Amino acid sequence: MNKWLKRIRGAPGVGLTWAVAWGFVGPLLVGLLIAAAVAMLLTVQPSPHLCNDSTRLAFADALVNHGTFAIDGTYFESTCDRVTRNGKFYSDKPPVLSLGLAGVLWFVQTATGWRIPDDLSAVYQTI
Repeated sequence: MNKWLKRIRGAPGVGLTWAVAWGFVGPLLVGLLIAAAVAMLLTVQPSPHLCNDSTRLAFADALVNHGTFAIDGTYFESTCDRVTRNGKFYSDKPPVLSLGLAGVLWFVQTATGWRIPDDLSAVYQTI
């Protein structure tokens, strides 16, 4: 019999092999990932309550649904983290994370048909 086949089958005298080790660790890792996902779903807020979250969502919503960087006219325009420039409100956060969020928001809206503010809870929990 092939020596590698003996190692995988756990032949006597071979000891703990990588296949046997992953047989124990694999299900444990999957269980931990599932537990973490369930914990996240149970603890996430149905809508943003912090200024940081709402200003990033305002930027993403303005870019995806209104085609502008100005957050005027978005559901989150009354966020406390905003600046005024030439009579328009803008997010006061650096745009890198907000641009990434805009890409995720566009994908979620395209894939599911959900829109802000009608489906805010579903959009926010998915993002």
